[in-house]
Amino acid sequence: MVDYDRLRVALRAPAILALLMLMPFGAANAVVVIEQALLTTAPDGAESTLDTSQPTPAGVESADRFFLPQTAEILNIGWFGSYDGSPPSSDNFTVRIFGDNGGLPADTPLVELTGVDGSRTTTSTTDAFGAPVFSYNLSPGLTPILTGGNTYYLSVVNLLDLTSDSSWFWAQAINTDSVNYERVVPDPFGVGPNPTPGPWDIGLGEFSLASRIEIEPIDAQVSAPSPFLLMAPFVLLALRRVVQG
Repeated sequence: MVDYDRLRVALRAPAILALLMLMPFGAANAVVVIEQALLTTAPDGAESTLDTSQPTPAGVESADRFFLPQTAEILNIGWFGSYDGSPPSSDNFTVRIFGDNGGLPADTPLVELTGVDGSRTTTSTTDAFGAPVFSYNLSPGLTPILTGGNTYYLSVVNLLDLTSDSSWFWAQAINTDSVNYERVVPDPFGVGPNPTPGPWDIGLGEFSLASRIEIEPIDAQVSAPSPFLLMAPFVLLALRRVVQG
């Protein structure tokens, strides 16, 4: 005589097992933070502003280097800065990442994000001239994969109309290597109208620039085996016992 209750359980168990095996695998979460923390006691700053009131935006672009320990994708970029007057109603940042060119940033960026407002937020810090220091943040979305074991350079420059707005200064970090980089835009040695930036050089201030970069190493994105697969032998054993009575 057929035990229909056991038969229903026996038929149901393979379906449950198949469903468990099809459930998505989990991925390891291993976000790495590369930080040059803000100096919270009267930080200085490096000017990084292009004046858009001129036919060709002109000014100074600043950058600072960071070392990428592993091949990774950029998840988030944060930075800090202040103004030499009243903050503008909105910001217009261009954020770039450059490769290394003999100890200076390369001429052409690997990553360039324009029209970034930075989600400006007030901090409790004031700079060396008493102006409030703000924090900014950007989640760039899809970016090229950067190869680990290399030095890169983060550039943040604010495009503002200086007939009405104030210049922006990238805030000093707690010194890590006491150096930053700058270039004049456009090239001051060019002849006639020339939108090409000048060459990179060591910045005037002997300090690092405050930033926080969150990365996700590529090897952390490899899916780990689903824990439900580990349950498969136990499900099969239970099914066998049900069928055998």
